[in-house]
Amino acid sequence: MRLFLDTNVILYLPEEREPRYKSAATIATLADKGEIQLIVSALSYSTVFYILSIYESNEAVKEKIRKLKVIVETSDLTNKIIDKGLASKFTDFENALQYYCAVKLDCDILITRNGKDFKESDIPVLTPDEFINSLKVIKNVVSLLNLCSKSNYSIFCFFEENCSRFGHFNTFFVHGIAN
Repeated sequence: MRLFLDTNVILYLPEEREPRYKSAATIATLADKGEIQLIVSALSYSTVFYILSIYESNEAVKEKIRKLKVIVETSDLTNKIIDKGLASKFTDFENALQYYCAVKLDCDILITRNGKDFKESDIPVLTPDEFINSLKVIKNVVSLLNLCSKSNYSIFCFFEENCSRFGHFNTFFVHGIAN
C-alpha cells in the first residue's frame, strides 16, 4: 500500500507533539517494517525545514530530515505537476501540487490533517488516526475470516460507507451462518 503524506502530517514526526504524534509514528513504523510505502513531495522538505528551523538549529533539522528520508520515497515536483496544479479546481495551490505528486506515484491513500482541503481528490483521503483505525478494522476482519475458514461458518461482511470522500467505513457488521 502506497501512502502519500501531506506536509502537515510529516511535521508530526520531527515535532513529536501529542496527540498527533502517535498515529504518525505508527505509520512511520509500518513503513520502516516494510508493511507500507510512504511517499512525500519534494515541496514538503523545504516547508518542514522552514517551520522546524524556527525552533531548532539548522543542523538538528537537517538530521531529522535525513532520518525521514530513510523511510520515504520522494515525488519530484515537475513542470507538468505545476501546470496541473495551476489548471486544477483545488482552492489551495500547495494542496494541488501535493495531490498531483501523489497521483504521479500511484498512491493509494492521501494522509492529511485537512481532508476538507482535498475535496477534488480521486484518491481516498484519511487523517492519520482514520488510517490507523481502518487498519484495525481490516486486521479484525482478516482474523475473523481466518477463524471462520477453520470452522463450519460462512462470514458475510457488510460495510456502510461513512463518507465516499474519505473512502473508509464507520460501521462494520459480521453475521455468522452455520453451514
